[in-house]
Amino acid sequence: MSDGGAFFSPAVARRLLTDSAVARLDRKVQAQNAFRALTTREQDVIQLIGRGMSNSDIAAELHLAEGTVKVHITSILRTTGARNRVQAALIAVHADKA
Repeated sequence: MSDGGAFFSPAVARRLLTDSAVARLDRKVQAQNAFRALTTREQDVIQLIGRGMSNSDIAAELHLAEGTVKVHITSILRTTGARNRVQAALIAVHADKA
């Protein structure tokens, strides 16, 4: 193209959009399954992680000791397979729970 943009044939563009939609749906289903595997309290915690709250903020919001929040986060990471709280937050976001 003369303006420097990329050009995809309609078939390729359709395929890219379809693959993207399928990947988003797959992430959503996986996140929802991971969320459902958590206890009710862990679900509360991961929702607040997804909203960007710190451990101390979560503790205050849920009337828990900060150490208890850390225990819940450790369990959330183990249960969901998330490697860190950012991945846990993404689970909450993709599951539409944040």
